[in-house]
Amino acid sequence: MSAPLDGYTVVDLSSGIAGAYATKILADGGADVIKVEAPEGDPLRRWSASGAQIDPDEDGALFTFLAGGKRSVVVHPDDLSLLDRLVAAADAVTWSPESSVAQSLAPEDLFRRHPHLIVTTITPFGLDGPWSGRAATEFTLQAWSGGAIGIGRGVQDRAPVSIGGQVGEWLAGAYAAAMTLAFRARAIRDGHGELVDLSALEAQVLGLTYYPVTYFEMLGRPWRDARRPTVPGVAEAADGLVALGCGTAQQWWDLCAMSGHDEWIDETSELTITEQANLHAEELYAWLREQRTEDLRELATAFRIPNSPVGNGENVTAMDHFVQRQAFVRNPQRGFTQPAPPYRLSGAALREAAPAPRLGSTPKRSEPWSCPRTPPLPAYLEGTGCRSAVYGCST
Repeated sequence: MSAPLDGYTVVDLSSGIAGAYATKILADGGADVIKVEAPEGDPLRRWSASGAQIDPDEDGALFTFLAGGKRSVVVHPDDLSLLDRLVAAADAVTWSPESSVAQSLAPEDLFRRHPHLIVTTITPFGLDGPWSGRAATEFTLQAWSGGAIGIGRGVQDRAPVSIGGQVGEWLAGAYAAAMTLAFRARAIRDGHGELVDLSALEAQVLGLTYYPVTYFEMLGRPWRDARRPTVPGVAEAADGLVALGCGTAQQWWDLCAMSGHDEWIDETSELTITEQANLHAEELYAWLREQRTEDLRELATAFRIPNSPVGNGENVTAMDHFVQRQAFVRNPQRGFTQPAPPYRLSGAALREAAPAPRLGSTPKRSEPWSCPRTPPLPAYLEGTGCRSAVYGCST
């Protein structure tokens, strides 16, 4: 059985994690993703988390993972004729301003010229609004979103701690892929494309804070006006680390009983669970340091308190759940271990992990590019003979 996005063509005019992850999700589903790069290549090719030197004939591990199964075409920003043919024959385009090629073509103009396209833009603040032209980084977007305080990372007497791993970019990429697929359904039905204006900041507000649920206030006061560390959270035990989470009052009361402190239970308190736990943090952590991780997890499970080991790069791939679900696979190009798609399908095959393309490895074509899947012609265009003009595809 074919992959769910077999025959769907996406032109990737982005640079950075968000656009690369959005198009990776589509490529995993079987889409033909054409990554368009300037002659110097995407800067992500040369990026390394450790700062290690990357051989000239290789790419960094992150790029290798994100670009697996895609194709690469080099376009000079001063000569966009090839790009015009590519987007005319595509179903969707992912655009971000970090790409020097994308900077040569405004997304609004792109959509106006090719109204069949789903053009998904990923920018820090969105294409319009008073902040749209401002510079931003992952860190400043986290601060703007309220996530630095809303998530509660760090201790109260020091500056906030940002959430690592560029999590906001991955979140924005997931939203971009979801919106591209949502409008694909409409394009198949009636041939209309869409300009999707995705704000990375607004994605972070949704993903890194509680504000959308509480609408900024609870019981007449701000939900979070200071960082209150989660207690116990990730805690030190006698022989390692353990994660314990109390998301409800009942779980906090059960933790009090589990640690032998029934006197901490106050069902009439107006304090939140987090505030109550912080009052007893010192004594609770002292008790945890005397217990073995295995004993703590067994006790917590018996009390139905959410708990887990603390995974890291050394142990996570060997955990029995991940092994059974084959959650990690070997990269076919470099041999490192990488995550598999986080979902399974019962009636369709996903594309297997594939190598990333070398810069410009997709051969140039002198003839027009053609769509592998021609979408249905809208009823209002039947008999007009303008399929090629509207879709830019060979018939």
